[in-house]
Amino acid sequence: MSQAEANDQTGKKRASRPFFDLLNGRMLSGPRFLEQLPFLLFLCGLSIVYIGYGYFTESTVKQIYRADQELKELKAEYLTTQAGLQQIRQQSRIADAIQDMGLKESVTPPRKISVERAGQNTRRP
Repeated sequence: MSQAEANDQTGKKRASRPFFDLLNGRMLSGPRFLEQLPFLLFLCGLSIVYIGYGYFTESTVKQIYRADQELKELKAEYLTTQAGLQQIRQQSRIADAIQDMGLKESVTPPRKISVERAGQNTRRP
């Protein structure tokens, strides 16, 4: 066997060894893992925060959607009410309503009544 073939076989053993170390638990008890433990815990905490933020964002989007739907419904109700009020305020409808009460619509235009008081000046300073 040549030296290149021997290096190839040991390289294969080394490459496949971390996988077996992980499966049998030797990797988790090694000193290198213990050095990286704070960083791994930080990554776990960061992932939990990221997941929580996703849920928070989703609930916020749902609230915005509900508020938008409610706004559309209220706007439609407002427009419907406003249209009904415009119809009620028409002069012909008011005239019909007061005829049922026994009143008549005036045909003469209103006049302005002005009263002058005895002690007041008509000029303003």
